[in-house]
Amino acid sequence: MFFARSNSSQAPALEAVEHTQVVLNGTLTFPSIYRGEPSASVDAAWDQITKNVKFSVITEDDLTKIGQTVRPSTVRIDEKFGGGILAGFELGHQMHCLNMLRKHTYIDYYGPLNQDYLDNRIFYRIHLCLQSIMCTGDVGLITFDWVEGYKRSYPNFNTRHICRDSSKLYQWIEQAPHVPAAHVYRTMGTVDLPDSP
Repeated sequence: MFFARSNSSQAPALEAVEHTQVVLNGTLTFPSIYRGEPSASVDAAWDQITKNVKFSVITEDDLTKIGQTVRPSTVRIDEKFGGGILAGFELGHQMHCLNMLRKHTYIDYYGPLNQDYLDNRIFYRIHLCLQSIMCTGDVGLITFDWVEGYKRSYPNFNTRHICRDSSKLYQWIEQAPHVPAAHVYRTMGTVDLPDSP
């Protein structure tokens, strides 16, 4: 748990973090429910890990633990719906970003960019999860092999990692209090942040 606490903000889901040592099978042809040509089963697998982009609710104490304070722009949940502060889970957001990139590599299957993207191109371009990947930069080593049929050395992506058990995190997220989108609206006294710093 020390490792998790030293590499995480004090978010409520930290209590669900368990580590496990895993050798990832990174062979490019290794079957995975998340890769391959687009299909209903591949989309269903991605839907399963991206559905937790749902809104959740935290307390002001939770907000303090993650290093933030209540601001006039903070989205609050009306007391008639139980009160609290609107929050989302990074894991779901990161998977959503990765899935968005995956779909754009199969534009012939998923079709042209949707209208929401076309109307908000700058938002979509800047909200991708590059900073999260850089923040948790993996220092594991990838070695190389000579592989028949390839002129260049080939990376061995079968690498050892100490991973957070994502199934435990998804269980915790699923049990966390969720806020229906219909309950998210401006409350009295809300002030907009400026569009840019």
